[in-house]
Amino acid sequence: MKTVKKIIVIGLILVVAALIGLAMMAFSRADVSEAEDWAKEYLAEMYPKNAITKIKCLPVDSDGDGYVSCPSKLEGLDQPVSIECVGTWPWHWKWLSEGCRPIKANIQ
Repeated sequence: MKTVKKIIVIGLILVVAALIGLAMMAFSRADVSEAEDWAKEYLAEMYPKNAITKIKCLPVDSDGDGYVSCPSKLEGLDQPVSIECVGTWPWHWKWLSEGCRPIKANIQ
C-alpha cells in the first residue's frame, strides 16, 4: 500500500512539474513590437547622426531579466549595435521597467 501511495505522489509531482514547464514555455515569448519601439527611441538618442536601417528584437528572454536582445544595424557603422530592450510579457507590469540598455557582458 505504501508503494502505491509513493507512486501516486511521484506521479503527481511529475504532472505538476510538467504543467509548470508548459506554462513557462507559454509565457516566455515576448511581444517585440514595444521592444522595437524602445530600441528606435534609444538608438535615435544614442546615435543621432546614424539612420537606423534595421532592428530585429528576438521574442525570447534568454536570461530571465525581462529584456530581449535587439541587434540593430545603423547607417555608417560596420558592426551591428547590440542592445537589450524591455519586452512585453503576459505577466509583465509596465511600471517595473522600461527602455533599453547595452548588452550585459557574460563573463565566465
